[in-house]
Amino acid sequence: MPKTPSNVLRAVLFTDVVGSTELARELGDQRWARLLEAQRRVVREELRANRGREIDTAGDGFFAVFEGPADAVRCAFVAARRVQDLGLDIRAGVHFGEIERAGDKAHGIVVHTGARVMGRAGAAEVVITQTVKDLVAGARFGLAEKEVVELKGVPGSWTLYDVVQVDDGLRPEPVEDATVASERRERASTAPPPRTRRPWLVPAAIAGVLALAVAAFAAFRPAPTYLPGAGTVARIDGDRFDRPIAVGSFPIAMTEGYGRVWVMDRQSQIYWVQEQDGSTGSRGTDGVPTGATIGAGAVWITAGFGTAGSPDATVSRLDPATEQVSAAFTTPIGSQAITFGDGAVWVADPNTVSVTRFDPVSRRTETISLPRSHTAQPDSIAFGQLGGPAIWVGDALSSDLYRLSGVPTKVDRTYTVGGPPTAIAMGTDAVWVASEQRDSVYALDPATGSIRTSIDVGGQGCNAPASIAVNAAGVWVACSLSEQVIRIDPTQGVIVETLPVAAAPIAVATAQDGSVWVAVQPR
Repeated sequence: MPKTPSNVLRAVLFTDVVGSTELARELGDQRWARLLEAQRRVVREELRANRGREIDTAGDGFFAVFEGPADAVRCAFVAARRVQDLGLDIRAGVHFGEIERAGDKAHGIVVHTGARVMGRAGAAEVVITQTVKDLVAGARFGLAEKEVVELKGVPGSWTLYDVVQVDDGLRPEPVEDATVASERRERASTAPPPRTRRPWLVPAAIAGVLALAVAAFAAFRPAPTYLPGAGTVARIDGDRFDRPIAVGSFPIAMTEGYGRVWVMDRQSQIYWVQEQDGSTGSRGTDGVPTGATIGAGAVWITAGFGTAGSPDATVSRLDPATEQVSAAFTTPIGSQAITFGDGAVWVADPNTVSVTRFDPVSRRTETISLPRSHTAQPDSIAFGQLGGPAIWVGDALSSDLYRLSGVPTKVDRTYTVGGPPTAIAMGTDAVWVASEQRDSVYALDPATGSIRTSIDVGGQGCNAPASIAVNAAGVWVACSLSEQVIRIDPTQGVIVETLPVAAAPIAVATAQDGSVWVAVQPR
């Protein structure tokens, strides 16, 4: 007599092997069967480790259920990383809801939705629904909004998220190196099945000694050394990086405020990291975000290349309390560099050789023209209090540095540094300027107008200084081409520390607690 169906709340997980048809043709039936069995062993080990229950293994994929969605996400994430040792990539989708269970089978719209979610995942990706995102809010997961789509056969629109980090592990990149993948598949598909180990053959004494050795090592183990990779941010802790945190695929700008680090990503996303616990969040933006600053209770974001609804560049306002984004004002196309100071938002406009000032209270904009004695392209900007509140603007086509102040605002002085400014930061008694073109860093004395310090960082291995920040420990510079972050002693004007990075550090920012954060993008 058939069992009566029952409805229960479960997380559903679907996986399959990416490019399986091509692999089966490449390897032949026998070797493909061995490789597929090796993949199944890996997934089943993770199912057991995360309390999952296998429902079906149609073809090269799995369908499994879990009592909690966090277990399903962890299972899929770790399995995706482990099967790469076999030269394979899998993709996974996770959803949560009420399923209809009849014996060993599971049915219902939630099951159908989970399968459709998997279909939206790419190689090595774990994609989850908004429902799962809300339920795993307390877990140490890094999530990035992927898309809003309609799923075939499922009513409504669905917001889907990529899982980019689980606990201390970052999402693996897909197996792209054909030679490496082929070698791994060759080993996995020709190796004999593993022999079952018999734990009773291991003497208890040896196990005890190993346990003591592990405990002793843990007691004296040095702090881990991290090497931040592409798509991460990391806080500098003394002479090393803290654990990197995944924030998307291609960070291009960063700011800090309201207890969070805010990162702009080229994939029309803004990510944030809670400084207290390292948790992350994200949301999509209208247009590609190109710069950001904080002030007046908001995060202000430039979209220098325009948006779908506007031919002009735009500046949006993100409310940290609600994480909602709204349009604030427009600027000329190409406007990317932004800062906040003296109660206003300031944007450098390279194509009109001007600066746009926006008052968030009156919501009025003002355009301040820069001198046109030569062709200019203002493309860096900062606010500082040295010699009184002022906006500092760098010209990317010359060595000019403009100081704007007063009411009405105007250029009150033009300085000359040793190379075209790329980034500007305020020190306690000097304006620090990085020049990517000259591989140099300069310290300008605003009182005398003289260059107090000129450092050829390129001659010391720092190539393409793209960003600069100052804290009590010194001046920090992101060397994007040479993949490192350096610290300069401002009193001696020399490099005193170099921290290697695994990709291109594109931005550094000083937090309100004095710590320094670094954002890293692919080379």
